[in-house]
Amino acid sequence: FPGKYVHVGGDETPTDRWEHSEHVKAFAGKAGLNNLGPDIMEAWYCFLGNLLGGYNRTIVMWDDHFASRNFKVSKKCPGAEQSWVVQAWKMEPPVGNEDHSSVHRNWKFQTVASPMKAVYLDYPIASIDFNVTLKWRLGEPGASVLGGCANMWTEDSEPKDVGGKVYPRYLGITERLWGGTLAERVERRGPPLEEGRRGLDDSIHGA
Repeated sequence: FPGKYVHVGGDETPTDRWEHSEHVKAFAGKAGLNNLGPDIMEAWYCFLGNLLGGYNRTIVMWDDHFASRNFKVSKKCPGAEQSWVVQAWKMEPPVGNEDHSSVHRNWKFQTVASPMKAVYLDYPIASIDFNVTLKWRLGEPGASVLGGCANMWTEDSEPKDVGGKVYPRYLGITERLWGGTLAERVERRGPPLEEGRRGLDDSIHGA
């Protein structure tokens, strides 16, 4: 596997089976953990992160775990802030700011910004405010942001609806991710909307 980053998931993880598992209870007792939820998740991430690190790979996980990590995890993984990458879709504090849109300046983990309100393309078109996408900032000044990622989850989208959900929002997202002023973008390749339309056409025709 040539990629540097390995995403292990971790979003919307139910813990009820852990709480009723004798094996998990035994592990928690041996490891000195205080609970069978966040502590187990932290330990699992720690194990996977160290395993992947041995192969010069970096673990990536969703941000669900971190909303309560500071007060529910009794044994934090050593060096996690330096070695883990968090993909933030919920953006709940302390990961994100108060409106859950941008990575908070005091958040120490390297982060990929994917706030659902701005870059989740699978949401019903009627519920989307395009201005939210256009105003999106990946992180506050000083935030440890690696980049951003838009998501088009297909489980709730019919194939016929995908084009309408993705376009034109992806144009606004690329503007926010690729950066540069409007004047610089126009000088390089022409008006951004036209540039994006050409890219979409090329993708469709090449499929």
